[in-house]
Amino acid sequence: MTKQEVLETITEYSEWNLAISKYAILNNLDEEDTNENRKQLDKILKELKDEGIIGVFQIYGDDNHFRGRGYALND
Repeated sequence: MTKQEVLETITEYSEWNLAISKYAILNNLDEEDTNENRKQLDKILKELKDEGIIGVFQIYGDDNHFRGRGYALND
């Protein structure tokens, strides 16, 4: 999993005005949901946030209930 791959995944979802969860990023990249992969993903997401490329957004379901947090490109 590379920074570029994570950014491409987030960019793809952002084009649909959607935020993507960590689990969905890992799934999209065909990575297992392990502690090691989550730590690597957290590091990459932190770098992208610190660079101002992405932001953290709330995700709501069809019933308008909070589902969690996701990542999308900043405007």
